[in-house]
Amino acid sequence: MRINDVLGLLVSVYTEWNNVLANPRFIRKGRVITWRDYSAAKLLIPNSHSDVVQLYEGGQYSFQNVDGSLLQMYYSYARSTDDLMEARLAFYKIDKHAWDFEEATHVEAASELTPLSNSRFSEKLATHGPVTWLRIDYSPQTASGVLHNSCHLHISAFPSARVVVAGVPTPKQFVEFVMALCYPDLYRRHRLDSKGGYKEPAKLATVNSDCIPFREDVIFRQITHLRIPGTLPVHISPIRNKTRKG
Repeated sequence: MRINDVLGLLVSVYTEWNNVLANPRFIRKGRVITWRDYSAAKLLIPNSHSDVVQLYEGGQYSFQNVDGSLLQMYYSYARSTDDLMEARLAFYKIDKHAWDFEEATHVEAASELTPLSNSRFSEKLATHGPVTWLRIDYSPQTASGVLHNSCHLHISAFPSARVVVAGVPTPKQFVEFVMALCYPDLYRRHRLDSKGGYKEPAKLATVNSDCIPFREDVIFRQITHLRIPGTLPVHISPIRNKTRKG
């Protein structure tokens, strides 16, 4: 997948979820998809809501959700090829009690909202407890075997754990994952039918059709892991019925 394809998917995902996503800051800068005012020095891992406020005030995000939560999507490509060299996809969840999310989702466009735009709200967030988050990192240069695979998931409940991930999510896939996992009621209304299946299966096929090529690793056959749809072929062997003779 070319770098401009990733940029196009960021535009597309903002259109798809425009009642949820706000304050887009994503940009292309040379061979990197990042956000305005990106600063590696400011990329702290939040331990509290005040840390999320600090990320917000420093402009360290690609999108903001209407509840104040932040999404970061960073993709770095090789200088002269379409090879993805590094990626960082993160979501930092604001306590739902700090913002009336259900009420906010009934407005026509999330871009009309500025949930972290005033100091009173920032002060309210700072008084809340630990923040929950998840992050997918892709960094082949720093990989070191099973426990530190080139692509892995971090979650706030187990910050030292690295869950192996087979594939790097595109922006659409990452936002889809975050919405389904962290906002199940909203996702159900947006995507699912009365039986819990997808209202438009073809829509999800589109979400997963543009994929970032990913090299198959023997680790994927050795340890339980997550798989990003469409990045690797799935081979299913037929079940053969064996009958006893005699």
